[in-house]
Amino acid sequence: MRFKLYRREGRVCGATGAPLFDRNATEFTIFPAFLHACHILPLSFANFVDNNPYGIATTWSLLECWTGVPVKSWLQEHINEPENAILLSTAAQELFNTFTMWFERQEPDSVTEPNTYVVKSRIKLNMPKDRRVTFKDHSGSAIPVPNPDALAIHAAFAKVLKDSGAVEHFADAYDEMYEWADWRDATDLTPLQKLHLPSKNM
Repeated sequence: MRFKLYRREGRVCGATGAPLFDRNATEFTIFPAFLHACHILPLSFANFVDNNPYGIATTWSLLECWTGVPVKSWLQEHINEPENAILLSTAAQELFNTFTMWFERQEPDSVTEPNTYVVKSRIKLNMPKDRRVTFKDHSGSAIPVPNPDALAIHAAFAKVLKDSGAVEHFADAYDEMYEWADWRDATDLTPLQKLHLPSKNM
C-alpha cells in the first residue's frame, strides 16, 4: 500500500508537505523526511470482539456515538485500503498514531476545495498553526483519497482523549509498565482496553 500512497500523495507528507528523502536529489526546497504509510484507524480497531472480557463490545457504541459513523462495518470493508491510510513523515506518524495530531474537516465552499482539512494538535508544532491541507489523487489512477469518515472517527477519538486527559493517563500507565513505547510503535490499542478514561470531575 505504501507505493500506492507515494503515487497518490506525490511523495510528500500529508500533514507537513515534507518531500520524501531521496539520496540522489541535489536540492530540496523543503526539508525532506522519511515517509510511512500510516493507518488512519489502527488495525487493532478491527480486532475488537463482542465477547471481549473487558467489555469492548461497548467500544463500538461509544465510537459511533462520538462520531455518528457506523465504525465497525466501515472497518470491516476498508481497514487495509488506501482510503484508511495517509503518507506521513516519521514525526507526523508518531503524533497521529498517538492521537496527538488530527485532521479537522473544512466544509467545501467557493474558496475551500473538497477534502480540505486543518491540521490540529494538542501540542505546539513547528509549522503554521491550523495548517490547511487538501488531499488529492496525484497518481492519475483513481486511488481513493483518505476517507472523511475515517478521519472524522480519528479526530473524534483524539478530541475525546484530549478533553478527558486520557492521553496523559495512558502515557503514565504505560510508563509504569514499561510498555508505552511498544504500544506507540505498534499502533495497537488492545492493551488500552484495560484502562478506564479518567473523569474530569475527579
